[in-house]
Amino acid sequence: GFTESGPVSKEELRAYHRALAAVIAEATRLYKAGVPVDEAVKQANWGEYASWTLASSQGPIAIRKVYEELSGKLE
Repeated sequence: GFTESGPVSKEELRAYHRALAAVIAEATRLYKAGVPVDEAVKQANWGEYASWTLASSQGPIAIRKVYEELSGKLE
C-alpha cells in the first residue's frame, strides 16, 4: 500500500494546498478589483509565500489560469 517514504510528505502536501488556495484567493481578489492580468502578475501579494521559489515561477502562471477561469475563457 501507500507508505510515507514517498517524495512528498503529508505536511508538504498540506503546505502546497494552502499555498495554492492563497494564490487562487489573491488572483480572484485582483480580478474582482478589475486589475488587468499583466498588472496582477506584477502586483500580486503572496504574503507568507512570497519567499517561495514556486511563487515567482508558478505565481504568474497560476494568476493567468485563474483569470482565464474567472472570465470563462477556459473550455
